[in-house]
Amino acid sequence: MIERDLQLMEPSYLEEKNQTSDTLRRLLYTAGLAVAAASGGVEASELEALGRLLGSDHADEPTDVPKLLGDLDGRIQAALEVPLRNRAQLIQHLTIVAAADGSVSEEELHVMEDIARRLEVGAQVVHQTIRGAMHPID
Repeated sequence: MIERDLQLMEPSYLEEKNQTSDTLRRLLYTAGLAVAAASGGVEASELEALGRLLGSDHADEPTDVPKLLGDLDGRIQAALEVPLRNRAQLIQHLTIVAAADGSVSEEELHVMEDIARRLEVGAQVVHQTIRGAMHPID
């Protein structure tokens, strides 16, 4: 499912090598950890999803999640300089991390909605992406 979703989303910032892409990749890692940790801990499947998005060196369990999460506010602020379409794409990628363990918890949903709001991306992006993944033919 993850590979299918990645193909549909055209993950350009994940492949490009420039300052904008670096900003988004750093935010995706930190925000992905925040989403994964929201429901009581980071699951191996969620780390695997981050690894598929960002590269295998991001699939290892971080030693200090709270310290990494301390960077979230600054990374969100930096990403506000990035075009809206790229920020919306990042929110879509967060749903892949959240759903990697087979479900999206209420806590994960709230974290994604909060990150979307702070990135000035409508929460409907979160809901539509999750709904689309659950009902791809509807």
